[in-house]
Order: sequence, then structure tokens, then C-alpha cells
Amino acid sequence: CESCAAGTETFQGSCRRCQAGYFSDLPGSPQCSPCSAGSFQSLPGQTSCRLCPAGSFSSQSASASCTSCSDTWDASNPEARPRWAAAGSAACETCLLGASCEPDANGVYGNFTNSDGFYLFPAELLHRSHDSPLYPLFRCTHGNGLACLKGGRCYVHPETSEEAMTGPMCGTCRPGYAKPIGQPLELCRHCGSRTVNFLGLGLQLLTVFSMAAFLMIVNFLSDYSKPKNILSIILKQFFNYTQMATAVLSTGGD
Repeated sequence: CESCAAGTETFQGSCRRCQAGYFSDLPGSPQCSPCSAGSFQSLPGQTSCRLCPAGSFSSQSASASCTSCSDTWDASNPEARPRWAAAGSAACETCLLGASCEPDANGVYGNFTNSDGFYLFPAELLHRSHDSPLYPLFRCTHGNGLACLKGGRCYVHPETSEEAMTGPMCGTCRPGYAKPIGQPLELCRHCGSRTVNFLGLGLQLLTVFSMAAFLMIVNFLSDYSKPKNILSIILKQFFNYTQMATAVLSTGGD
């Protein structure tokens, strides 16, 4: 006797096609196997099941079809949270705080991203387990939340229209941008062109050297047997402040 082909089962001495929701992948199968939750088979006599498409689910085994997530929540209610599902899901998930769940071009709720003020960590950077899944959304700490933008983007500088920040939590400045000294959680600011920076630093140094030369002349001509000239004291204080300002600006601080 010939064995029953794949996609069929042995029934009362003959071969019978697997029903919808079932499959057999090997010839001679004594019985068909049910499709597992998250999958389906709408046709009889098949050798495999299909995963539920993104935006749908099947919660029970032996399913002949999948249910759309859009059928599980009231889209007309503005206070209702959307529900989404990745391909092969056994249930839809509610869009949680900090997430943005929107339909794609085909109206399918198949994924989510971060809202403004939240950062979405890539799944491969997170430790997950079946018993304690970790939701990868975290409230943004840089710039009081302004560093993290919807859709995985980071802060865009208003003057350059470029993304000024990058990295985990959008906490790193891109080349050409820097944070104020001593303020690691602030937004990154544009450093300006190197030409302008060098010119500014050169003018500051020229001012310092000019003041130093002037003070040397004043000191050389001063009679220290008399009370100090008030102008000399003021100029010395100004010289000290100029040195401090030059040191700060040369490091790119604000």
C-alpha cells in the first residue's frame, strides 16, 4: 500500500485531506496537526501553516483565519489606545505610554515607535525573557525631553536644520555641536565655523597681549612710593577677567 501524501491523513484505511486550520508536512501522517496560535491555514490539504500578517492575530490553535487588531478597539473613540501586532502574534498589544501606534499605508497597525519625549531602544540591545518581557521605551532625560523626537529621531538644531544629537537616549552631540560646560543633560548647540572661532580667539589673544603690554608700560612709569593709581588697579582687574573669558571660550563653552 502507498502511504498518504503530505497534506493528508490516514482515515479508515484511506487518505483524507487535512481540514482548514490543520496541516501535515510528511507523507504517511496518521493525522493532521493543528496550526499553532499566531498562525492559520485557510485552505484544506496543506503541508504547512501561515503566520498571521502584521496587524492581526489568532489566539487559538487550528485557526482558519486571523482577526484584525482594528476589530479589537474603537477607533472612533479619541481616548481609546490603538492596538497593534507583529506578524505571527497570538494577541494584539495595547499602545502604551510613550509609544506612537499609527497605521501604515494599508491601514495596518503592525508596529509602534516612540512619541516625542521618549526614546526607543533597539530590541537587540535589551535583555528579554519569556517570563518578564522588557518594554523598550524610556522617558528622555536630555534637554527636558526635547532631545528625543517621534519616530526614533533626535533633536534638530533650529538654525542648521540638522540632527544635532545621536546615540542612546539622544545624549551625544554630533560633530560640530557641543553642550555647555558642566551641563551634560542640556541640548547640543552649534559650534559655528572654525574660521569664525579662530578669528574670535585671535582677537581675544590680541586684546590680552595689548592689555599686558599697556600694563607693563604703566607699571614701568608708575612711582610705587605713592599710592597706586586707580586706573592701574581697574586695568589689572579687567586683564584678569579677560584671561578667564579667553580660557572659557577657547574650550568651546557657552
